[in-house]
Amino acid sequence: MTETMVDASKEHMGAGSRSQETVGRKPSSRIPLLDRLSATRGIWELMDVQPEQIKRLLSSHQPGSFIVARNGNAAGKTLFLRLPESDNKMVDLFPLEDHP
Repeated sequence: MTETMVDASKEHMGAGSRSQETVGRKPSSRIPLLDRLSATRGIWELMDVQPEQIKRLLSSHQPGSFIVARNGNAAGKTLFLRLPESDNKMVDLFPLEDHP
């Protein structure tokens, strides 16, 4: 399993962000968020990983990091979101609905 995470908290960084530029050059084009999510789906969608493994994995990452997976034997998908240290729990779960 890969250790790379999608960090939603970095999406709205200011103009000084290096996420869209290379050293010494201006960004050639911004990739829209939905295109970035589609291109990285294999990283953040882990359907064969157990919920307890996901919680352990996210606990070592920054708040805002997330993984989409099944929650136990449920057929639907769940968003596992890493919360700030100040919250009572480190990872919260949000059931997702599929819309055709």
